Amino acid sequence: GTAGGGNVNTRPPASDNSSNMSSSENRREGQKQQLAGQYKKAVTYYTRALDGAGDDAAPIHYQIGLCHQRLDENAAAIEHYNSAIKSYKEMIAAGKNVEAATRGIKASESGIKVCQ
Repeated sequence: GTAGGGNVNTRPPASDNSSNMSSSENRREGQKQQLAGQYKKAVTYYTRALDGAGDDAAPIHYQIGLCHQRLDENAAAIEHYNSAIKSYKEMIAAGKNVEAATRGIKASESGIKVCQ
């Protein structure tokens, strides 16, 4: 039986059973873990959030870069910052959220400088 006798169709606890969480749910959980200073956990959720993220991939890559930076994993951080820049440039080329994408590129480039 389920603990608390709840409905069997309720969402699984957000332990590590997040394979059936949507991209946005994984992203929210990543943000929560990041704010709590749980950078490794945040990276796990953010990485899952990339699946099906569409245009949100750029800021998610940026956040993953930030988490790696906090963990002193500079090579991984730079890799994700570069992925963010690539995604942001694709958004600009498509004329989507150009201002936000331009800011994202600047932030990602700053992150890379810090990590070098």
